[in-house]
Amino acid sequence: HILRNPLYIGKAVHKGNVYDGQHDPIIDQDSFDKVQVIFAENISQRTSRRNLMRNKTPALLRGLVKCTCCNSILTPTFVKRKSKIYWYYTATVVNRRSYDDCVIGSVPAGEIEPLVMAYIRQVLQSPETITGTHGKLLDDYDFALEDIREQFSDFDAFWATLLPVEQQRIMELLVRGITINPDEVKIELRLEGFRG
Repeated sequence: HILRNPLYIGKAVHKGNVYDGQHDPIIDQDSFDKVQVIFAENISQRTSRRNLMRNKTPALLRGLVKCTCCNSILTPTFVKRKSKIYWYYTATVVNRRSYDDCVIGSVPAGEIEPLVMAYIRQVLQSPETITGTHGKLLDDYDFALEDIREQFSDFDAFWATLLPVEQQRIMELLVRGITINPDEVKIELRLEGFRG
């Protein structure tokens, strides 16, 4: 890159070290330094925008979904059509190569996230989980079984109060992994703390 190369300000680079060259500069040092500051600001802004976008709309299942066909993780991606953003989980092999390399390719976030949420809700509201949690809490707290059942039954109201980053963190804690292939979706949860 011509604007980053010290060769153009009369310097020579050898093994990562910069030395005064034996040639005349094409660009003056002041102009070169100003350009370097602009490049540094642009990199910082791009990184900030990328992190802001990631934090504003964190993918609920980031890092948790794996395709068993191509053995790659599905990462969050999006497509913007008109003014609407459509989120997907796309196999990394597809991102790096092509859709021909994976049978699954990508899965709409609007389909897989509700599926996982429904499964978590079903497991958390099951009698085994409620009684197991009750048994674990009895050691330290005086909770009635009905109180725990009521708390677990109000899962959707609780979930709606959380920020997207909090929802994502809870997913990371609850979900051990999700494997997907054309025939099925397997969801493995971490329920050690809930069941007896």
